[in-house]
Amino acid sequence: MRPMRMLAHLGAWAVLAGSAAASAQETRISEHLVVQGVPAVTPAIRERLARYQNSRSARLHGWIGDGVLVGTRFGNVAQLHRVDAPLGMRRQLTFFAEPVAGATVHPKPATGGFAYLKDSGGSEFYQLFWRNLEGGDVRRLSDGQSRYLGVSWSPSGRWLGYATTAGN
Repeated sequence: MRPMRMLAHLGAWAVLAGSAAASAQETRISEHLVVQGVPAVTPAIRERLARYQNSRSARLHGWIGDGVLVGTRFGNVAQLHRVDAPLGMRRQLTFFAEPVAGATVHPKPATGGFAYLKDSGGSEFYQLFWRNLEGGDVRRLSDGQSRYLGVSWSPSGRWLGYATTAGN
């Protein structure tokens, strides 16, 4: 398309969009977000979209004892589960309103735990936690303010590496 012709098409779209916006009502989502000119979502459309919004997935995070640690999403947020046998049932280990973004099992089985990342308040500033398998004790390892990603143990299990926005 030649530039002039493309500009003419963009102008026509702007006129159509402007008239649609003028006839549609304005909806304030938050202080900084206003939706204009967007038609209402009908119940039929919501029903058709539900199969894509409520997807199921599973991600292997590592071997834990004789089983595996997996992140699964059944519903709104991903959580951590343990599966102890092939084709076995999963046993949920975390029950948060916020998603678990990743996990890594300590390389020494005797340590009996894993590190994981969890969102806090929808900020996507994932915090780093340790969970002991015996008793399920949880301890935050991060500063509570910065974002943490890419968690990985050293082969010896002595060091835990990660990426963070902390300025140190």
